[in-house]
Amino acid sequence: MENIRCWKKVIVSGLILLILVGVSRPGTAGISEPINQVRDSVNEVLRLLNDPDLATDEMRGERRRMIMEIVDKRFDFREMSRRTLARHWKEIGSGEKEMFVEKYSTLIKNTYVRKLNNYSGEPVVFEKQVIKEPRSAVFTHFIRNNEKNAIIYKLIKSETGWLVYDMVIEGVSVVKNYRSQFDSVIKNEKISGLLKRLDKRIKP
Repeated sequence: MENIRCWKKVIVSGLILLILVGVSRPGTAGISEPINQVRDSVNEVLRLLNDPDLATDEMRGERRRMIMEIVDKRFDFREMSRRTLARHWKEIGSGEKEMFVEKYSTLIKNTYVRKLNNYSGEPVVFEKQVIKEPRSAVFTHFIRNNEKNAIIYKLIKSETGWLVYDMVIEGVSVVKNYRSQFDSVIKNEKISGLLKRLDKRIKP
């Protein structure tokens, strides 16, 4: 778990873009292409970030709540959890699965929302999408300090739209990175030990 601090340094450049993938889920009919959903999401979150009425001290909590709501609607945290735990997912009970999904998703969301202040108006470039149903990938990047920061969003198609289950940031998969860290903890401390560690990480 100590490696999580190092991992944060790797993903800091992508934290804002990760949040920007969220948007209200469309209906089952006429689901738009994943790249369009990502683009719409960027516009929606940028609107929240740039709204002066939400930038006051009194309204920052409400802005955070609205962004968290967007993330909840666009991310498939259960699928993300399943892929992160890999073989351990089948070995644990339903109650432990639910606890892990809750704590893991909270860890991710808290980390990203805390990094919102790092966003300084960099334009997002949507390069392309690759669709191999039921999965897809949306390739994006933004420029910071004259450096290109590449983010690939991996999505899975559901009845309500394309949901994110992983991100590849500068060539590093979030799911694979956490999988390696969590696997080590589970081997030494079982799933109960991992849940306790996550509790400490997400404690206010």
